[in-house]
Amino acid sequence: LGVTFFEMLTGQLPFQSTDVLALVHCHLAKTPPRANNINPQVPTVLADIIAKLLAKTPEERYLSAIGLKADLTKCANQWRQKAAIQAFALGQHDINTDLQLSHKLYGREEQVSALLTAFERTSQGAAELVLIAGYSGIGKTALVKEIHKPITSQKGYFIQGKFDQLQRSTPYSAITEAFRGLVKQLLAQPEASFKAMQQTLQVALGNVGQVIIELIPEVEQLIGPQPALSVLNPTEAQNRFLLAFQYFFQVFTQAEHPLVLFLDDLQWADSASLNLITHFLTGTDIGHLLMVGAYRDNEVDSAHPLRLTEQVLEKANIVIQRLTLTPLTENHIQQLLADSLHCAPEKVLSLAQLVQKKTQGNPFFINEFLNALYRNKQLFFSYDAKQWQWNIQAIEQQSATQNVIDLLQMRIQQLPENTQTLLKLAACIGHAFDLQALATISSQSLLQAANILWPAIQVNLILPLDGNYKLMMATDHTHGLALSAQENSYYQFTHDRIQQVAYEAIPAQIKRQTHLQIARLLVQAEPLHEDSEHLFDTLNHYNQSVELVRDEAEQQLISQANLWAGIRAKASSSYQSAMAYLKAGIALLPAEHWQTHYDLSFALYQGLAECEYLTQQAQMAEDNFNRLLEKANKPLDKLTVYARKIELYT
Repeated sequence: LGVTFFEMLTGQLPFQSTDVLALVHCHLAKTPPRANNINPQVPTVLADIIAKLLAKTPEERYLSAIGLKADLTKCANQWRQKAAIQAFALGQHDINTDLQLSHKLYGREEQVSALLTAFERTSQGAAELVLIAGYSGIGKTALVKEIHKPITSQKGYFIQGKFDQLQRSTPYSAITEAFRGLVKQLLAQPEASFKAMQQTLQVALGNVGQVIIELIPEVEQLIGPQPALSVLNPTEAQNRFLLAFQYFFQVFTQAEHPLVLFLDDLQWADSASLNLITHFLTGTDIGHLLMVGAYRDNEVDSAHPLRLTEQVLEKANIVIQRLTLTPLTENHIQQLLADSLHCAPEKVLSLAQLVQKKTQGNPFFINEFLNALYRNKQLFFSYDAKQWQWNIQAIEQQSATQNVIDLLQMRIQQLPENTQTLLKLAACIGHAFDLQALATISSQSLLQAANILWPAIQVNLILPLDGNYKLMMATDHTHGLALSAQENSYYQFTHDRIQQVAYEAIPAQIKRQTHLQIARLLVQAEPLHEDSEHLFDTLNHYNQSVELVRDEAEQQLISQANLWAGIRAKASSSYQSAMAYLKAGIALLPAEHWQTHYDLSFALYQGLAECEYLTQQAQMAEDNFNRLLEKANKPLDKLTVYARKIELYT
């Protein structure tokens, strides 16, 4: 509204630029010009109103249309009477009767300063790792997003990915998610910038671009089709993969555009991702890089792979800064309540003490608890008193939120039945999901699925990642949304605790059946093959429900698909994931598989043995190579095994 009003009175937009990144920076960080500086005929008060509408933080803007209408009406009346508008205090009738909690960060000044300082150092050429530890809901993600504005001011790239508990066997899941987001940023740039980046990437990658495309298919839109890769032995293939990714990475870590890579939920990271992170940070030519990792410290003990990665990096003299987030204090909560309820801090002291006692200062718990009070009318806006009020005795009797799960369960259970069902299916897919997949597994059209999800969006349980969801909802008189059945749309759960609650609401046996149903529907929509884009996603569902599969043909398909996934994971140096897929494929082979499924059996065992020797499991690798020699019935197969044994002994 503020932008439209500005353009109406000045004839131009607040910010003028053809550079997409520059525009993003302006809207995030720069104060827009005043309308009366561009058009002197605009009265000062109207310019003040527009400035208030365009304010950066929600707290500085109008709280309601009522307040805006009152100020505009006052301006209109003065203009009619005097052809002039005298200055007056804006927002005197601005009353927000809906609870909107403050978006400010409280009690994190030291950590924000540390992050900004680290970014300044990396902008000058350093490569650093910042690890942020804390319990679920403590505000790790919110803290990292505070450095988004200064990154855009430096024309840097901010990309993020999140490891998923349900997709731990998918190699590099968070890293590929982050770079897919970066590809989208690059595709949105003006043509000149895009062409320059395209040329830089093509030169940097040379003839190994296909290595990156196999991991991040969207990169092909940047560099075009690439020549097929030559077949190498596993060690050489691993070196080629690491070099290709290093070349790719260096393109985005430059003085003119430093890179911030945020990886969330490192406690669920696969070992290949941790190895690649190590390679990024220890690469001799990598600079202008700030890597930020967040993890739940209560789920990472001394033997966790993340701790071992830290030890390796410290030995390589990589700077690691550790930030630990602690619960909010009573003072922090008091300020949060004062800002949210628009009153003096002393007025909310007793409420702050009670909230701190009930939530133990966990920011996510605090938000859930306050919203629950609002829904239950124990925290309410009094129209008579024109202020927020609360029932302290009723709140005292609320059970303590030692388990926020109860509050989330209540929110989900208040949704329509079909929305709850769809939300559970979405939770089985992962923390992020797309509408096309959800519509497929629920046997709904895109329009039906979008409309069913709408109540979950309204109560902030899931968040649309693009604007397409609006186009997919049927036109109605309330929203006037356009009808469309073509565009896909992407969503994510607003917090992993919400996904956890939705997922855990499904009984164990039903979970397995749901995963099997999802896998079968995904195969029905797109038959599996070795280059399937959704191969890993489909197998993650199949492998969680494989004991329910009785059909031999389907078992063979799953075994073959696990071989394909194992080969792809091995090619990208994700050996632990590869072994998991190959072992899953072997487990599905029938009793007489060497006689009935020789080629599949040989390929699975060969892949497993190669992964074992690449992960220093020499004895297990030799045992499997010997098994292959015993079962091999083709001279070429024996030759292949002998060649691998020579590499093993070497």
